[in-house]
Amino acid sequence: MSWRRRDGCHFVSFVMSISGAKFEEHCSNIFRDIMDVLVLSYALSDHLPTFAVRKYFKQSKQDKQEHKAIKYRNIKGIDDKAFISTLANSPWDTAFVFDDVNDSLAAWEDIFSQAVDLHTPIVHKWVRKVRQPQWLTRDILDQLSKRDTLLRKARACNTTDAWARYRGTRNQATDMITRAKRNYFRCCLKSSNVMCMTICLNI
Repeated sequence: MSWRRRDGCHFVSFVMSISGAKFEEHCSNIFRDIMDVLVLSYALSDHLPTFAVRKYFKQSKQDKQEHKAIKYRNIKGIDDKAFISTLANSPWDTAFVFDDVNDSLAAWEDIFSQAVDLHTPIVHKWVRKVRQPQWLTRDILDQLSKRDTLLRKARACNTTDAWARYRGTRNQATDMITRAKRNYFRCCLKSSNVMCMTICLNI
């Protein structure tokens, strides 16, 4: 008989025979590349081998490096007063000329969506990771954005003060990432119900 266990990083298969228990373990730090673990009963023997079916290396590497597109609303440059003015001047009365409540609701949603699309347009962006690690906070993202802005200014000005401001911001961002990782993984290791895969996804 064969048994497969997926506890995050380990796939275990074993064969129980009349003469005793034979145990063999397959370990992988990237479990998504392992398609299956099985034991083939092809002969009358108590030393049956176990096999691990792995993805092709080039396919796995391509899946890892492939960028993905995400869609979100850009609310950075929204003007609250202009948005409220657009809502106040929208033709809401046209949504209540229908006898069917579903038609009225569809018309109301269409008017509201037009106002939202005007002030918070939908943006498509290519990203390397759709799921960000849990230790990556908004403060760290703001610090990284500030670091990149100062880097562009330092390259454009090429002055000693500009490069000094960039290095200081860069060091602060590095320290924030180091502290966030240390605190997150320390809490994960202290918690008994955190699986190994959860830690691996957030490295």
